[in-house]
Order: sequence, then structure tokens, then C-alpha cells
Amino acid sequence: MFYEIIIYNGVESGNLDTIYDQGFRVQGGLFLLPDTLELTARYAYIDYDGGSGITGDFRDTSWQITPAINYYISHDHRWKVQVDYNFIRNSFIGKSDVDENIFRAQLQAYF
Repeated sequence: MFYEIIIYNGVESGNLDTIYDQGFRVQGGLFLLPDTLELTARYAYIDYDGGSGITGDFRDTSWQITPAINYYISHDHRWKVQVDYNFIRNSFIGKSDVDENIFRAQLQAYF
């Protein structure tokens, strides 16, 4: 299990206010087959400082949930296949109230 708390303070010069964004991320995993097949998940949340005057008309919050599965071909990180799905509510890219669905598969080869 892993967690992280993120706090961002940014001060802009001129007539703009201070930005105060905050969020957190929690993730964990469980081996279904030792050193071979791993099930993982992550949840992330961010609360944007929408009233700062810097970002303009921007979403207030965004969250993401990511289930994933990892297959360790070499029983370590040298050869690994990773597959995950990301659902991002109020995606950072685009307008507010726009969700994203991302499916990703990758092969890792470490020499």
C-alpha cells in the first residue's frame, strides 16, 4: 500500500492571487500468483483552487480510478506486461464535466 498527499502553492506576480491546489493518491497491489500475476489499483483525487483567478473558469475537482494487472514473464521486473484502465472524472484536459476513459497495455523489457 502506498499513499501520497500533494499540496501545491503557487504565487504569481502581478494582480493574480495565490494558487492552492491539494490532493492525494492511494495505490496498492496483491499477487494472485507469487512473482507472476499481480492485481493493482490506484485512486487519486485533486481539489483545484478554482477561485484563485489564475485558472479562470476551471473545474473544481478531479478524480481517477485505475485497476490494473501485471504479468511478470521473468518473475521480476526485467520482462513484464502491464494492462490498465483509467477512468478520469473531470479530466484535466478539456472542459469541466468531461470524463476520460483510457485503456493502456505495455511491455517492459529491462536489460
